[in-house]
Amino acid sequence: MLSDAEQLTAAGLALFGEHWINPLATALGVQERTMRREWLSGRARVPQGVWRDLATIVADKRAALEPVGAALAERLET
Repeated sequence: MLSDAEQLTAAGLALFGEHWINPLATALGVQERTMRREWLSGRARVPQGVWRDLATIVADKRAALEPVGAALAERLET
């Protein structure tokens, strides 16, 4: 199982790419400083509410990408 910092990093990279910290903090409605100093440093655990919000962000992104993926697959079939 990944640590909180590792899981947060993996999700951030997948969602926002290389420069993910600020966009993820904004999406979660938290201070970038909190993410860096508390959660990514391992000083504090990521609160359960943040994990719930992150799961929602991931689900929303997945839902937005599904039709894009389907349309691309359709183009490859023709």
